[in-house]
Amino acid sequence: MSLDDSCIDLKLIYNDLKVSMDFSKDHILNHSKCLGFLHLHIVQYLKKALKRAEASLRENENESNRLKAKLGNSEHAMEDYKIELSKHKLEIERLRQELLNSKLDKDAEYNKSIYFY
Repeated sequence: MSLDDSCIDLKLIYNDLKVSMDFSKDHILNHSKCLGFLHLHIVQYLKKALKRAEASLRENENESNRLKAKLGNSEHAMEDYKIELSKHKLEIERLRQELLNSKLDKDAEYNKSIYFY
């Protein structure tokens, strides 16, 4: 092998390496651009997901507050109903007692009328 052959071989190797390095550099740049775009899309997606989650949380809190208020109103209405029910029970008991007393009075009058005839 002559010196010229060695130079040619070195030049070929150098050119191959240079092409390979240029390709690698372009390849890396392309990948870094792709990674940059991917990173940008991920960040945008996460921002949108965060906004959706916050909106959903606010909606759930509003619904929860609405249901709590409705439950509170229902509990208040239930207490009012219980008070009214107890008033009606007392009234029914009073009327029952009056009816019983009037029956006793009628029975007593009937018995008096029987004995006096």
